[in-house]
Amino acid sequence: MSQGERIRTPWKRRWERVRRRVLPLVTFVGSAVLLTWLWQKQGPAPGGIGEVEAIRVDVVAQVDGVLVSLPQPLLTLFERVHEGQVVARLDDRPAQTRLETLRAEIIRLRKTLEVEQARIVLSEADRQEGYLRDVARLAWECEQHRLSALDRQALIEADRVVLQRRQARLDFLTPLHARGMVSDVEFSDEQLLLEEVRKRLDTNTAVLQESQKQQQAAAERLAAFPPLVLAEVNSLLTSVQAAIAVEESRVREVQLEIENLESRAPLAGTVVAVHRYPGQSVRAGDPILTIASEQARYIVSYVPQERGAPPTVGWGVKVRPRTVGSQSRESVVESVGPQIELIPVHQRRNPQVPEWGLPVRVLLPEGLEVRPGELIDVTFVARRGDNPG
Repeated sequence: MSQGERIRTPWKRRWERVRRRVLPLVTFVGSAVLLTWLWQKQGPAPGGIGEVEAIRVDVVAQVDGVLVSLPQPLLTLFERVHEGQVVARLDDRPAQTRLETLRAEIIRLRKTLEVEQARIVLSEADRQEGYLRDVARLAWECEQHRLSALDRQALIEADRVVLQRRQARLDFLTPLHARGMVSDVEFSDEQLLLEEVRKRLDTNTAVLQESQKQQQAAAERLAAFPPLVLAEVNSLLTSVQAAIAVEESRVREVQLEIENLESRAPLAGTVVAVHRYPGQSVRAGDPILTIASEQARYIVSYVPQERGAPPTVGWGVKVRPRTVGSQSRESVVESVGPQIELIPVHQRRNPQVPEWGLPVRVLLPEGLEVRPGELIDVTFVARRGDNPG
């Protein structure tokens, strides 16, 4: 080796120097740049927590009864339903039995009225007063038309029960027929049966309207006679009139019951709970299903009461879902609650400490994909000229 030649530093030694002197500096600078970028991307810390509107509705029984099976398969958890869909039905046999009893009572009242008519005719024949006989005849006709209308109404209600069942059956068969799972003959037969019930309903409705018109005309003619004469004639029909009034009230009760035999979904959504099953008895107000809506309209947040100036309608708001990589979106305050309320536990800064605040409703930005009940980071931005406190 010559005297002037230098010994080269080994690569292992060079790498050790880089690792100890340069690499920490590069790592620090890179981390600082990355943190700055992340801070600018994610924005400042949120000023509060909001919750996407979550609607849950209980489908309850409207009247007492026993649940029966629907034509379609039993609804199960997380099954979707559309608004207005029949999701539960009560047994209609008690209503049909009451209607049959009402019709039998109407027939008895009709015979009683015929007896009263004969008695009135005999009583007024001795007096030989023509106008009094006319009043008695009109009063009898009025009650006859009233009974006819009542009888027809009972028939209509019975047909409505049948129509509900036929319509539910046809609604179940329609999608199956479209997929070829139900024959044309079976589907056509069901349509014919439904149409037959509808025609019968239309006929009975027309007859009912005619009976009501005739009753109204007789009542108007009857009102033209002197009050004293009317009072004397009505005294002869008091018991029958009272009995007819009772049966009319019973028909209205059965009509209301029939209208409430079916429970329909008040909104489109997903079944999240099943409380009662076919075969179980229910009382009016008992929950049958719980449906959760899949749509959200706004975000609810709470502003702690210690804040200096609460937001007002029109304030700007930045909302950001808590999913990784989500971006902040601009929105505005739609409305502000009237009272300070206890903040829900999952929206408190410290869940273990009770906290009160002012509820604020924030518009859901268009196109923001969130689920009902999802928590959202919320930052209120004061408008120009407002003092955010």
